[in-house]
Amino acid sequence: METLRILAFNWRDINHPQAGGAERLVHEFARFADSRGHFVTLFAAKHPKARSEQNVDGYSVVRKGNQFTVYWWARTLYGSRFHREHYDVILESITGVPWCAPLYAREPVIAMWLHVVGRTFFQELPLPFAVAGWLAEAAIPAIYRYTHLVALTNLFRQQLIEKGLSKERVHVVPPGLDHNVYRLGENKSATPSMIFVGPIEGYKHPEMALNVLADLLPDIPNLRLHVIGWDRAGLAQSLAKRATRLGVQQQVTFHGWIPDYLKAKLLQEAWVLLQPSEREGWSLAAMEAAACGTPAVATAVGGLQESVRHRETGLLVPYGNRRAISSAARAVLVDERLRKDLSVGAVQWASGFTWERYARETLAVLTGTRSSF
Repeated sequence: METLRILAFNWRDINHPQAGGAERLVHEFARFADSRGHFVTLFAAKHPKARSEQNVDGYSVVRKGNQFTVYWWARTLYGSRFHREHYDVILESITGVPWCAPLYAREPVIAMWLHVVGRTFFQELPLPFAVAGWLAEAAIPAIYRYTHLVALTNLFRQQLIEKGLSKERVHVVPPGLDHNVYRLGENKSATPSMIFVGPIEGYKHPEMALNVLADLLPDIPNLRLHVIGWDRAGLAQSLAKRATRLGVQQQVTFHGWIPDYLKAKLLQEAWVLLQPSEREGWSLAAMEAAACGTPAVATAVGGLQESVRHRETGLLVPYGNRRAISSAARAVLVDERLRKDLSVGAVQWASGFTWERYARETLAVLTGTRSSF
């Protein structure tokens, strides 16, 4: 087997305080590649108290810059350092702003384009940064036209092909799951409970979970809601105030960030997962819930249309439709037969996803496409 030297770009590393799905994908790939004898260096933004260089589970992490300057530092360090370290391939993780390595790198580049941010740039960033991000993302099809790309879903693959990318260059590799952590628990909670999992950010719309709770409480007075996730955008305080205005503050618990084993326990006990997102590249939360036997009620957007299988592992509803998501959640909560059928389907669906499979297939893309450059 050929040994590869792989340089990876991702804006955060797995130890970043705000690490999410993209960081998990890169981490699982990197440590698998290391276990198979390959050499991996990950370049990411620096975060408080983090070392500039560190070994993480066998692979190297180099940190420089912040969430805005990390892309400039990647280009700068490539010119002053990385190009002299003789890498065989560069793996980019694109979560909005592209790294643009095909424009300057000598090595072949493979990009994991996780999702389209689009108008969400303008919801989350100051206007100058939002415009820059939007323009950079719009240029991705042109910059990466002759690059192999990894997409998480078949739907996104088709969208990339419609943007002019060659179907032979777009590969689908869905993420995996840690089945040692996310698995069926002993019992669901004694009383009905819902759960929201994800960073507290605008595009995730955690406020919709509060709306659903307020809508259902008159009919299900013992209903509870658990909200889990980092407060990335400073929205937690306004979310708590919203709960008070809605009169549901006694029925909701804001957990913030919690370790995976505690998150898994709450997922195992919950009756339904709420995913009211505006966009998703896939949704690790939906798959983690599925492995725990918890159906999802989710918006029919992006990767949620594939990570949640309608009426098999959960229910899909139109984005932004409060009445529809509340009605779907009520159906799962009050119809025991539906809930159990969805739970069984969810566990079966999740069983086919492992991190080893994801990492192995991603590595196969890297090794199998190098000859085409």
